[in-house]
Amino acid sequence: VKIYWNDIPFTAPSGSTPLNLLDVINMQEVEVIRGPAGSIYGAGNGGALLLESRQSSQNEVGAGTMFGSYGLQRYTAYAEQQMDRGNFRFNYSNQHLDGYRDQSFFDRQTAELSGRFQLNEKQIIKTSFLYSNLNYGTPGGLTLEQYQNDPSQARPGNPFVLSSEEANASIYQESFLAGITHDVDIMGSISNETTLYGTFSAFENPFNLDYKKDSRKSGGGRTRFYYDTDIGEVRTRFTFGGEYQTANYAARNFENDFGETGALNFDDEIKIRTALLFVNTEVDLPGEFYLTAGFSYNRLEYSLNRLVTNLEDDEAGLAEKSFNPEIIPRVGLVKKFAPEMSIHGSISYGFSPPTIEE
Repeated sequence: VKIYWNDIPFTAPSGSTPLNLLDVINMQEVEVIRGPAGSIYGAGNGGALLLESRQSSQNEVGAGTMFGSYGLQRYTAYAEQQMDRGNFRFNYSNQHLDGYRDQSFFDRQTAELSGRFQLNEKQIIKTSFLYSNLNYGTPGGLTLEQYQNDPSQARPGNPFVLSSEEANASIYQESFLAGITHDVDIMGSISNETTLYGTFSAFENPFNLDYKKDSRKSGGGRTRFYYDTDIGEVRTRFTFGGEYQTANYAARNFENDFGETGALNFDDEIKIRTALLFVNTEVDLPGEFYLTAGFSYNRLEYSLNRLVTNLEDDEAGLAEKSFNPEIIPRVGLVKKFAPEMSIHGSISYGFSPPTIEE
């Protein structure tokens, strides 16, 4: 599943999606596209999710709190300011959970600043900034005997492997995302929507067997041109566009010395490039039928440079892989019976590229 937040690609070029960096306060609308959605959104077999931030048409300020079992504490605050030609909105959330099992804690803070500005009758600028600080425990799996003895325990250790608590098995990720979208009406029937974004994050994953630390930078852009016309009496929209993403990771793997970094196992520099070009047509047919047809051209490249390795039977060096281009089509048909009732069917092709770990 590929995810977009405020028209910004939230799925990383590696194919992974850090969805838990978002809180529900950071979204108001969710559009679900079922099945492979490659005609517009590229790789993936599970479809796409399009998330939109909360927006209001009036000034407002609010706050909320929630308490629950297993140490749940949740605090939220928001404020929106309207202006003559736009608005700002700020959303904040802070959530803590001790968890039912040992080493299953959860802590997350998010701060979002978004804006929408009408430059003139034909141009709109939308901005999105999101800071997330996430830390949660990973208690690990249990055998049936361990579960029956104490289902709340974390994975125990043995003479060869640390327990989840000894290793402080957990995920820590601090991330900052910035994006800007420009909508412009070029000449009535032709319009364009272009998004540019950048993401910076620090990632740590102490595990029972090792300790992973990454520094990640990624960015890219997405543009769509729309052409609206009538073919006879049939309303038609053509969409042409493309998307490009790039990422650079400094990935280091260490021994886990009881929750601290130990000896270095290996040090990698990883570069990822993805690109897609797409064409899509939407046709309003008679009888409340709506036809969509399109395809996309997809490219993916990986570069992994192992700078240092202290593992047995491993060598430092550069490994590069450029996958064969994929052309993926999609055809969909909707029959609308009422404003609240319709039937949708689609035929589509998708592919799931390997992650950088694979």
